[in-house]
Amino acid sequence: MDARGVSVLFLTKHLRAGGAQRLWAILLPALRERDIDARLLTLEDAGEFYAKLRHDGVPVDCARMRGRLDLPRLFAALRRSPLPDLIVTYDERSHLAGALLARRHGIPQVAGDYASPGFPWKPHRSLLLRLVGPRLAAAVTVAEQRNADLARHGVRRERIHVIPCGVDTVRFRPHRSPEEVRAALGVAAGAFVALLPVVLRPEKQPARFVEAVVRAHRQEPRIHGLVTGYGPLEATIREQAAWHPELSILGHRDDMADLVAASDVICLTSDFEAVPYALLEAMALARPVVAMRAGSLAEVVVDGETGRLVGAGDADALANAIVALARDPAEAARLGAAGREVQRARYDAGAMGDAYIRLFDALTRSSTSASAAAAIPTE
Repeated sequence: MDARGVSVLFLTKHLRAGGAQRLWAILLPALRERDIDARLLTLEDAGEFYAKLRHDGVPVDCARMRGRLDLPRLFAALRRSPLPDLIVTYDERSHLAGALLARRHGIPQVAGDYASPGFPWKPHRSLLLRLVGPRLAAAVTVAEQRNADLARHGVRRERIHVIPCGVDTVRFRPHRSPEEVRAALGVAAGAFVALLPVVLRPEKQPARFVEAVVRAHRQEPRIHGLVTGYGPLEATIREQAAWHPELSILGHRDDMADLVAASDVICLTSDFEAVPYALLEAMALARPVVAMRAGSLAEVVVDGETGRLVGAGDADALANAIVALARDPAEAARLGAAGREVQRARYDAGAMGDAYIRLFDALTRSSTSASAAAAIPTE
């Protein structure tokens, strides 16, 4: 593995809050620490992780495109930095821009795909991937179950590679004690805290968490629920929780490590999930996870060993699982400790960076995309 000095341009619409954006915010600094010239260009807007990458020393720029066909702004932004050796794209807008750049200059294009298995494809995204998929030098996903979705949309199976997400445990660590955090939030001493840390979009189903916490609180009054994040459902969730003092709706937070460490269990109630950072960060801090079965969560959470998985949409089962852990702290600690071991072994930022470098090295060493595919080790 020796891709040192390789220049890689990452393209995406924006870096607003989301799992894929968080992954890149971890990956790019890790690559630069390994002598990869990783740079980022957002096409439309900046976002929270844009500022973080700039703070971490990653060269970032924004094209401020006003539409899909605003090529003058795109090419003006591209001229502001040297031509890269590789292009990595994430969303439909960047896939298209990357394909234009790749074809114009003969640069290999890698598509990052971090969506949940089974997540509905928007028609225009499906069509675009079918157009660019066969020409991709490689596609990277985070879950084995996603491979079939990509293959059905034109990506060659031999060019699909699973690289697990990684948590940077050096940077993701609490800075305040759980007691300080709970006091600041007004959470009663001795409470059992369940946290839902998601972007408040429909597929995340935050109302299920609110419903489950209300039911769990009736059985075990020590249970208190926290919801972080923003999105189109924030106002609805605030209204739903207004009459329930056992719930706190916190909005967007920049202190997630503090909040995870101050919680007793981390919950997910989504209809679709790939390998969410909320889950991995909980595992990194030895917090047990209770989640509804969705997407590829079963690739990460082994029910009864590293967390609890309940039936999709079953708020009663979620409530009962939270109550059971509240009444059995030893079991909660056991699940949390086992989850941390899995995270350290499989979902580490350093290992993620090394896997991407092996991919980049194979692509830049090979004279054709086909030989590159054969050279890239997969899991």
